[in-house]
Amino acid sequence: MCRRPTEEEVKATDKEIESFFAKNNKTLAPQIDIIKTCKEFGFKVLSLSLPKGVDGVIIADKDDKIIGVSNTVPPQDARFVIAHELAHYIHDLRGKSEEEALVAMKDSVLHGKEKNDLEHLMDLFAASILVPKDDFLVDMKSFAIKKTRDVKEAARVSFNIVRELAEKYDVNEDLIIRRIAEVSCYA
Repeated sequence: MCRRPTEEEVKATDKEIESFFAKNNKTLAPQIDIIKTCKEFGFKVLSLSLPKGVDGVIIADKDDKIIGVSNTVPPQDARFVIAHELAHYIHDLRGKSEEEALVAMKDSVLHGKEKNDLEHLMDLFAASILVPKDDFLVDMKSFAIKKTRDVKEAARVSFNIVRELAEKYDVNEDLIIRRIAEVSCYA
């Protein structure tokens, strides 16, 4: 089960991601080309045969930067895994120069064991990259559901909104539902 982040964690993460991208002259936008973005940060992004239960890996030091994604992960989910691994790099850079940052992680991002707090935080970073707060808040307002007494109609409309947002951001529907809960602290 996904641990729900606190309002403070959401706001601090969104601010950190926005700041990191701005500092590096990058723009957060719906359907961000996460592979291109990683390459612009100097990463090689590879599809790898990884052990069962390992969805992604990151190895970054002063000489090499590699993000690997299991070749068994579906494309839409691979975007999340790549963003999650990039989040480890961004997180490790806090207060360090690029030469000082050293990251080596293997993660079961999508499946497997209980996640620790760091992994939940990296999921929040990944969600913030793939579904940027400012764009998403505008979209949520434009898709606002009018009050209705028909519960079945409201459920159908809600499901369609989630599906449309998932298509717009090129992520799975679970991530949209998660992001709705996360950005509700700005409403």
